[in-house]
Amino acid sequence: MSYTIYTRTGCTFCDTAKRYMREHGVDYKEVYLTTDDDVRHVKSFIPEEHLNDRVRLPIVFKNQKFLGDHEALIRDHQVVLYNTWNPKQVFDLLKNNVCTVVYDKINGDRFQIKHCTLAEDRLPEGVKHIGSALTTSAFLTVYDLDTETWSGFNVSSIKSITVTGE
Repeated sequence: MSYTIYTRTGCTFCDTAKRYMREHGVDYKEVYLTTDDDVRHVKSFIPEEHLNDRVRLPIVFKNQKFLGDHEALIRDHQVVLYNTWNPKQVFDLLKNNVCTVVYDKINGDRFQIKHCTLAEDRLPEGVKHIGSALTTSAFLTVYDLDTETWSGFNVSSIKSITVTGE
């Protein structure tokens, strides 16, 4: 899979896309657009059905096919990226999906990775749902599919969440 990201200096969304790619170890090619003519030239490769939509930087292609902007890139890579993690958003995401959550350990030593869920239909047979897993302190209790136990983490320590499906 090959990503090309067309960017410009001072573009916050461009910086978000590049940071996302670096943080998730995804290779990409960056093409820096220096003039409005450069931008118009790249837009000429966007299929007509997408030109009615507002096309904004960065302009992202995957395998030489137009993908969209930074939000499309993140959706395509199946990662939800928030600048500040909202406990309700995280809870709702885990309630309906199996996810890989990368977060800082409590002692701050290194990243921890959990393959986890709150989706009742994704729990192994015989495992009971523990009810409301979101507390007011934003500590989230989830079912860890790797250790087959209930465990938790602080929502503010999350680095990324990837919807993995199974």
